[in-house]
Amino acid sequence: MQRSNFHQHSTYSDGHATVREMIEAAISYGFTAIGFSDHSYAPEQIDYCMPEDKVQANFDEIKKLEEEYRGKIAVYAGLELDGDSQLPDIDYDFIIASVHEMHYEGKSYPVDFSAEVQLELADKLFGGSMVNYAEAYYKSLVDHVKNCKPDIIGHFDLVTKYSLVPENDPRYVEVALSAVRECMKYTDTFELNTGAIARGLRKEPYPAGFILDEIKRLGGRVIVTSDCHYPERMVCWFNEAEEFLSSHGFEKNENASLNSKVSGIEIWE
Repeated sequence: MQRSNFHQHSTYSDGHATVREMIEAAISYGFTAIGFSDHSYAPEQIDYCMPEDKVQANFDEIKKLEEEYRGKIAVYAGLELDGDSQLPDIDYDFIIASVHEMHYEGKSYPVDFSAEVQLELADKLFGGSMVNYAEAYYKSLVDHVKNCKPDIIGHFDLVTKYSLVPENDPRYVEVALSAVRECMKYTDTFELNTGAIARGLRKEPYPAGFILDEIKRLGGRVIVTSDCHYPERMVCWFNEAEEFLSSHGFEKNENASLNSKVSGIEIWE
């Protein structure tokens, strides 16, 4: 099983446990490293994001606990940076780039709020075409990755969360693969995100198998995360992830570096 998790949310954003409680849970699971990535502050004051006045406190607490738990588990301070957010002037250990709010014709729209909202937006903006909806999402993701050049690309095909996007449609396949190719110009590490499985919304993680195949073909890497909001779901699908990635040609490097600050972790290459 994987022994690290770099997509974790605490009560600073929309998680359901404190930073300390999440660290203790990680230790109980036998983790050797844990990275926190609460949702970045957004000017629109979106409910799941950190309030602006909590951003520095979040970083400071993680760094304090990093020292306290040194020798027991490696603790890293990261951020899940959304497309509408600006990177704070804070020396984070890593950044995850995700898009929960896509841009279309000068406005911002939710990507994964609910199945009903997806259908409503597809009807309102794209003549009912979920492929066109997905295309707008991927354009926002590529622009975001280009702008912030993150360490990790978060839940790449989040737009498929409710199984409304026709993933076998050749046009959708090309839209998704084209986005992989563009993102790879700026970042080579994608997360295998099991969060939708933990919520009972999907049976397989993000990204889909055909997207993983393209990442592998292009020489990309994959880090396994659970997008954890509850301690008890921290290792959801972590055993299955190993077999899944192996079946797509990836091999686990147990002493990999994410960047100059994060090393000695598991990344599939």
